[in-house]
Order: sequence, then structure tokens, then C-alpha cells
Amino acid sequence: MTAKRLSLVVGHFKALLRHNNAEDDKAQTTRKHDWTSAPLPLFDALPAFKNFPGCAWGVWGAEDELGTVNFLTETVVKLAASEEIRLGGLAHGVDRPLNFPEKPMFARKAPEINMTVREPREVGVRDDEIHINTQSGTQWDGLRHVPMIEHGTRLRAVSSRSPIRASSTPRMPSLGIQNWATHGICGRGVLLDLVAYQMSLSTGKTLPYDPWSTHAISVAQLEACAAAQGVEFRRGDILLLRVGFIKKYNEATQAERDALAEVKETFAGIEQSLEMKRFLWNNHFAAVASDQPALEAMLASAGRASAPDDPRVLWGMPIGEFFDLEKLAEICAETGRYTFFFSSWPLNMRNRRMRVAAKRSSESPTSFAFAHDKHPITMPTDWTTAPLPSYDELPAFKNFPGCAWGVWGMDDQLGTINLLTDAVVQRSAAEHIRTGKTVSLNCPLNFPSKPMFGRLPPTINYIQKQKEGRNYSRDDEIHINTQSGSQWDGLRHFPILEHETFYNNTPAVDLPHGVIPIDGPEQIDASMTRIGIQNWANHGICGRGVLLDLVAFHTQSAPDGSDVLPYDPWTTHAITVAVLEACAQAQQVEFRRGDILILRVGFTRRYYAATQEERDGLTGKPETFAGIEQSEDMKRFLWNNHFAAIASDMPSMERWPTPEGVPHMHQGKYPSVTFRKLTQSSLWGMPIGEMFDLEKLSQVCAEYNRYTFFVSSWPLNIIGGAASPPNAAAFF
Repeated sequence: MTAKRLSLVVGHFKALLRHNNAEDDKAQTTRKHDWTSAPLPLFDALPAFKNFPGCAWGVWGAEDELGTVNFLTETVVKLAASEEIRLGGLAHGVDRPLNFPEKPMFARKAPEINMTVREPREVGVRDDEIHINTQSGTQWDGLRHVPMIEHGTRLRAVSSRSPIRASSTPRMPSLGIQNWATHGICGRGVLLDLVAYQMSLSTGKTLPYDPWSTHAISVAQLEACAAAQGVEFRRGDILLLRVGFIKKYNEATQAERDALAEVKETFAGIEQSLEMKRFLWNNHFAAVASDQPALEAMLASAGRASAPDDPRVLWGMPIGEFFDLEKLAEICAETGRYTFFFSSWPLNMRNRRMRVAAKRSSESPTSFAFAHDKHPITMPTDWTTAPLPSYDELPAFKNFPGCAWGVWGMDDQLGTINLLTDAVVQRSAAEHIRTGKTVSLNCPLNFPSKPMFGRLPPTINYIQKQKEGRNYSRDDEIHINTQSGSQWDGLRHFPILEHETFYNNTPAVDLPHGVIPIDGPEQIDASMTRIGIQNWANHGICGRGVLLDLVAFHTQSAPDGSDVLPYDPWTTHAITVAVLEACAQAQQVEFRRGDILILRVGFTRRYYAATQEERDGLTGKPETFAGIEQSEDMKRFLWNNHFAAIASDMPSMERWPTPEGVPHMHQGKYPSVTFRKLTQSSLWGMPIGEMFDLEKLSQVCAEYNRYTFFVSSWPLNIIGGAASPPNAAAFF
């Protein structure tokens, strides 16, 4: 594109923005009903379903799919963010690793994580394949998990009942976890630290109950703990209960841990009573979670069958289990505040029953984080304003210029994520969470339906459990390559091949691969954790997102008024620095250190417009995709702007493959090696996002006439993982 053409495009696009500028921040998508303050019945005013009192079906409409997540309105999200993200902007995850506990309970299979080397197709490149039950590690129980057993009925998402038919598949979108994955579970989190509260009352400063026993926690205890912490509940709160399972687990011997899977499960939890149901409903909590394997007290003789009328079924309430609340408890105690902003984005799995917490590297979990006003750990260097070298000042590693190893320390595990400091997170949230509007950026795990680059498609097994001749709870087992659907490429994914070296001079030979069982924490050595995706899962990828909507930039600025792109996203089209800068100028965006750059190039738009035959054809030929050019100018642009991460809607960030004769940074032995994976991942430690779903984001940015927003992304907590679904969302 010529400079003159770029100038015309920029001018036309700016005019389009100015036309609607007066409506900036006023344009909001209104929901059918605003549940921020609308009247709701008390528990005792709710009708009964047969012999089960307190049934909220129909409260949110006959076709509702969200349940109590309806409480998390844009107003609630905006208020929570404005109040809770304060001085430090600390973001911290609450997801346990996928393989916690090492030996699963409730007769579930242990997760299998295969760290594969992709030879011979791509020598030295690493993928992960994971096979897990979605109740592995931290998890949300979805609306398909537990039915009313004696009636064979699931929650019709708080509306009409949905019978279970053993021989038929229910309507695919009905009650699936993808509804929460698209909406998000975000708002004000409230921690009731029962462990600290009960120990403060004990003369010996010990916990007066055993978390691994059938101890029932009463409403009186919950209310007393809240009063002691100075907490007042409000509609839409996400209630977190620290009961003590993980504290005891961390202190137990390996033999004691292993015994949990060999005996009848008995765990402390909330009491199963009408009074507890009144407490949970009348406070209008949006979700409840704890650090226990079950939210309610588990009775060895009856188990969950004794409480089939739980909040999942009657109210559509998300129930979280195995949340890691130990660090959260420390920070709350240090700051004296037990409320915080909470963000959770379940995996986008159609019809999934549950979703495990996804943070840094947790595979099919829930993916949450909390944001507080004070970080208890001081970084050795504050990278908010600390001097950084320009690209041309970076040294070379052998024959590779622009190597940033050592910039953040020789033992660094984060790469450019170091730029997402507490101050950067706080400023980004304060400036950009204005309306409470949230947009998921995650494609389903099985998108596209036929994977590219020789990877296997995900398999999802919907398991209907039987108990005493009746349909009981439902689980999911998923087997995926962590580069399925939307993804972050981690620091273990792509090395400098001819030197067999990953980020920060990590030799490939030092990193284990294959299926590696981890029987206990003492078996996790440095080779398992070094530059693994769990480091990002524990830190989070949160900050100011910037969308460069190249599709809108080109189509809305076309002189003939057509919406046809001047390039085909499914060809080897190169996007230049000049085009990126022109798009940013047209959108009135100025970059700043720590930005998360997101490029809408057009793959998803083209995919949705294509026939199924055209889609299937993507896997029947060599892959060709548009993307950023492989050039020194592009490397200078990306490094000198100090982006923390970059993502796009394409299967490959850079144009693929590198055209014959076009220079790229890799020389010699492996001519197919790509510029971006070597430069950005191996040399800089920069997260590379691919296959992000940017269609809705594009619409909202155009509606608000602003292309910056707050991004929250929490990869799965996979120890030593090479990649992860992003569990990402934009907040406006």
C-alpha cells in the first residue's frame, strides 16, 4: 500500500470515528433486564418443584442459561472494579495445578499431560496434549453436572426443567458451560477466612475442626466470620470460603494424601439446611466457591445424594471447588481487606458440565484471579518506568541479533510479562473499566473443527454417571492439544532450533518430555518448572489491551464503499509496520509500555463466511495465512514499543510460510523456522496469542469508538506446559 493510499485511508477512518465521537462511552448494549437492583423474591417466597422448596426456575426467564450469574451485570462489574482495584493493582491467581491432588477423589481418572516434541514435522517444537476430567484441580461445577436425581431433571437454567434422556443428546447449547465462558464470572469477590477466624478463637491457635471430616459449617459461623472481618454482603458478590482442605493437605505426609483416594470421601463444608439455603439465596450471591473438594459437608454414608436440591439445580448458581485460597488469605490479612475484584473465564467448551479454573496453566479449569490494592512481595526492579534497551542495543546470541536474555535477570521465567507491573495493571483497570461491559476473546476448543498444522482434533467425552439405577451427576473428559482453539504459545513451545535452545539460554535437552507423572510436590524439580506456562498462570496476563482492527480499517475506508478486504487472510499476505502504524493513527491510539497488542487480520471473519467445504479444505493443503511481515523493521516496532504480549485472530502471528527469497532472522539448516516464534518467544520471552475470537470485540470497540480496554487472561496451570487456552476477556 502506497504512502498516499495510507494517508487517504487514515483520513477516511478518522472521519468515521469523529462522526460518532459524541456518543463515546454512552453506547451500551442493554440486557433484556437489569438485575442490578430489580426486585427479587426471598427464599421463602420461591415456589417448590414437587418436593423441593426454594425453586428459582423462571426468575430470570423461561429460556435463561446463566442462573445467578445474571447478578453480574455491567453495573456490578464496573462498581467492583472501580472500588477494589486500587493502589498496587496486584493480580493473583487462585487455581491449583491440574494434577492436584495427585491422586483424584470420587473415583475419577488422574490427568495425563503429554509434553510432546513435534518431530519429524517440526524438529524441536513442543506441544502439550492433555487428557483430563474437567473436575481436575480447581473447577466450576456447571449447570449440567448434578440433576435432581429422583426426578431425572437438570436445572433448566433457572427456568423450565430439562429432563435427562439416556438415549438422546439434549439441545447442544442448553445449559452448557460455554454460556458462563462467554459471559464471564466477574465482580466483587468476598473471602470468608474461616480458618483464620476459627483459629483466632481457639486458645491454642489451632483449627477446632478437621477439614477432612464431616464437620458442618453453620450460617451463624459464616455471619460471625463476616462481622469479624468487617464485611457486608451485597447483591452479586462472589463468595469464597476458606475452610482448610488445602492448608491441611500442604501439611500432610504423602501417605496421608494418597489415602484420600482410597477411603470414603468425608469433608467439611457448609451445612445442608433450609437456613443455609435462605442465607445463600437472600444475600443474592452470584457464585460460591471454597478450597474443599465439595462445597457442602460430605457425609460418608450418603454423600451428595443427600442434597440433590443444591443451588446448581434450583438456582443455577456456579459452585467452585478446590480453589487455592492460601495466598489470597495472606494478602487479605496483610491489607485488612477481604473484598477484591474477581475475574473468572471458564473454558469455552460447548455443552461442558464444568470448567476448571484456568490460571497460568490450568487446563480445563476456571481461570480466575483477584485484584487487590497491595502487593505483599516487592519486585527487585519496577519495570513500569525502568530504562530498557532499544532493539538495536540488544546483544546477539551467536547468529541471532536482538536477544533480550538477561534483561529481566538470568533466572527470569516471565519474559515480557515483566512489563505488566502492579502499576500498569492498576492504571489500565482504572482508565478502561468504565461501563462494566465484558467481551470473551476465546474461540471454542474445537475451533476450527478440523485442526491445522497436523494436530489432532479435541475429543470430549460426556459422561453420564449412574447410581442405584438412576441418572446421577455428569462429568466431562477432554483430550486436547493445548494449541486447540484460542491459545497462548508459551516459552517452551518454540526454541532456536539450530542451537536447540529456548528462552533465557534454556537448553532443550534439560526440559523433560513425554508423560511425566507427579506423585507429590517434592517430585517437582527445576526441570519441570523452568519457563513452563505455570509461571504466566500464576502471574496473569493483565493490562491495557489495544485492538488494531485491520479488517475495519481497510473495509470501512474503501473508496468504493465495499466491505471487501484488499487481501485474502488465507494467503501469504504480509502486514507491514506502516499499515499497523496507520491503523493505530486512524483509531487514535498511542502505544505505551506494557500494552497487549491484538490484531484483527480477518481469519475468523473469512472462516464464518466460507462454506463447510472451504473450511475443510484448510487441512487438505499446505497452510498459508496472512500475518505480520518478517523484517527487522517489524522486530524494532514490536520491541521498541515494549509490548507485553501480542495476539491475533490468525492461526499464525506472522505470514505463513515465509515466501521464497524473503529474508527472515533464521539462517541455514532449518529454512522453515518462523521469525516470530524465534524472535518474540525464544529471544524476548513474549507471549504469542493465536486464534483469538475478535469479532465481538471489534463490534464493541466500534460501538464505543475506543480501541483500548482492560484485558484479563489466565492460562491453565499446567506445570511445565508449552501452551494454554488464554481464558481471556476484554473489559470496557
